[in-house]
Amino acid sequence: CWPTVRFVMHGVAAESGVSEQPRGSAETRKGAIARARHAAALFSAGRGGEVADFAVGLEGGVEEEERLAEDGVEGLDSMMCCAWMAVLQPPSGKWGIARSGSFPLPPKVAELVRGGMELGPADDAVFGVRTAQRVDLRRCSDAAVYRSARIRSRATAASVF
Repeated sequence: CWPTVRFVMHGVAAESGVSEQPRGSAETRKGAIARARHAAALFSAGRGGEVADFAVGLEGGVEEEERLAEDGVEGLDSMMCCAWMAVLQPPSGKWGIARSGSFPLPPKVAELVRGGMELGPADDAVFGVRTAQRVDLRRCSDAAVYRSARIRSRATAASVF
């Protein structure tokens, strides 16, 4: 896409401002947007006011899909997993926001989530695996801030929005 451009990512532990296990698309989207804003602020505060080119926030959530039974689909649980991503370009204030596809959770996982467990630990309990939730997110892209080292002009960066 940009073969002559080098991107440098600075991961930060940005807060979402939503519940630990967001429920519904609206709460999940709100969390992604808040993470992007918070990531931009953390980047700026940690670098003497420097403004990031892009700030990215990701949030995963669950939602009940009540229409499965109405549509004659049997055997699938109605709890679905979804995610939202928000990309903020702090210099311009422009946003890019998108939602992932969703998929039904296995019934045992959905049961644990409905009982109050977060999705990551519920996956661990059912499948016996370690989730990315407990990986150091500052080294991942959960609330990453991208800082370009070689973008020739901010106008070039703005053209992707």
